[in-house]
Amino acid sequence: PNLEVLAMKQKTFSPTLKLPPTPALLRTGRRTGLIVACSLLIVMGCSQNFDRKNPVDPINCGIISGKVTDASSGAGITAATVSISPATYTVTSDANGSYIIDNVPQGSYTVTATKAGYGGNSTSAIITAGQQVTANVAINVFSIEMISIPAGNFTMGSTATDTLNWPNCGSASQLPQHTIYLASYQISKYEITNTQYKTFMDAGGYSISAYWSNEGWNWRTTNNITEPAWWSTGECNSGPSYPNYPVVGVGWYEADAFCRWAGLRLPTEAEWEKAARGGMKSKRY
Repeated sequence: PNLEVLAMKQKTFSPTLKLPPTPALLRTGRRTGLIVACSLLIVMGCSQNFDRKNPVDPINCGIISGKVTDASSGAGITAATVSISPATYTVTSDANGSYIIDNVPQGSYTVTATKAGYGGNSTSAIITAGQQVTANVAINVFSIEMISIPAGNFTMGSTATDTLNWPNCGSASQLPQHTIYLASYQISKYEITNTQYKTFMDAGGYSISAYWSNEGWNWRTTNNITEPAWWSTGECNSGPSYPNYPVVGVGWYEADAFCRWAGLRLPTEAEWEKAARGGMKSKRY
């Protein structure tokens, strides 16, 4: 089926909301479609230079500095997340879009900038001992129409009689039905389309490891995943020949990578279910 990928925005961040894939939501190996209840959630979190917590010998290190700018206007972008890989150094750009990462060991790095409302972009930097290199990153606007989900309680889960011939509906994993409170957040009005997902692909989505979790990148490379299932054949309305159709054939790790590239994150099951129920607080959806 055409399963949805949505984008969401939340005011606060809790590490417990970033859930690992589970058998109920993830099909690894070759994908058969988007994961049920797979949506994208913007995280408005803070970054830091992790190297300052774990300092290394400055004699053998250098500095990476630069500016994150809007690719169209050239204006500096504040509060963009700048990370380098293969290390795990992360900082946030200042009010002028500038950033600096110090105590970086010698070596070659990919410098990646992301921010909600923009598509991520990367550049390379080579560090030699005692030197400072400049790595400027320009990112393009990537906007998604959002709607607000108000704070409050909703009824989550199923009853024992909710069968509907769907897997797990009314099963022990969905019982008992219970009340959950969620803070306000935003979710995209429409599914992520093939055109939007192609923007991620064209930006190096399948070749830049910075957009992937370690587990996701290992899965991608081990299985030689370079595009969604059916992308090249057009089956199931997949690929660029169906620009405004929902993207399908995407696994959990790919959806997560798209999130990271777009400054987003995956939601919890509760966040998805509340949005899907709409105003039907205790009805099936």
